Amino acid sequence: MKEHDSGCAERTDPHPGAVRAPSADAELQPGRVGEEPGRPSAHATLQTAPGGLLHRMWRSLMQMHGSPHKIAAGAALGIFIAFTPTFGIQLIMVVIAAWLLRVSAPAGLVSVWVTNVFTLAPIYAFCYIIGRPFVPGADQSLTEAYQTLRAFVVSFGALSFWEVWSQTRAVGKLGWDMFLPMLIGGCLLGLLGAATTYPLVYRGVLRYRQFRARLQGHHAGVSESETEGVE
Repeated sequence: MKEHDSGCAERTDPHPGAVRAPSADAELQPGRVGEEPGRPSAHATLQTAPGGLLHRMWRSLMQMHGSPHKIAAGAALGIFIAFTPTFGIQLIMVVIAAWLLRVSAPAGLVSVWVTNVFTLAPIYAFCYIIGRPFVPGADQSLTEAYQTLRAFVVSFGALSFWEVWSQTRAVGKLGWDMFLPMLIGGCLLGLLGAATTYPLVYRGVLRYRQFRARLQGHHAGVSESETEGVE
């Protein structure tokens, strides 16, 4: 019988070809086990879903520099413009309006993204329903308006930022009997959203900064006590 060194002994599989469960180490590696190739991970899906986007928007607003008033006013401005059917030029409108009103443009650029590929169709369909009574000839139901806007999102989303003429044509295909109710309803809902956003963001920024100040004070006190203990 030949003796082999245990450190060099070759390990053989007693059950070759058997299907084995992934190891514990493999289960801890995201993107490898339990996910289909070519599909986004659960974490990535949560980050791009409306809830994850709103969470990131709120966190960005809380961490901004500037006075709470300017941040809150900028966020309110972005919400108002987000509800208006000004497709393709909302970011430009936020920058210009924020400069004229002397409010935070970054806050407006964050909050205007409340209308995105996930929320555009339902939000503007609801705006259409609100503004429909003010426009004679506007007779689409909520479901019909939603389906029309879903098709619009697909066609409009395929265009690049610089295809201004194509964007204008895409909006023109909606027709005045669709656009005007959205504009009227969007302005009404935008005013309501802006009036709600300002106090929420203003108080949120104040509380966040107070929390950070208390936290920094606590850490400073702990550091001083540790230094005195060493001395």
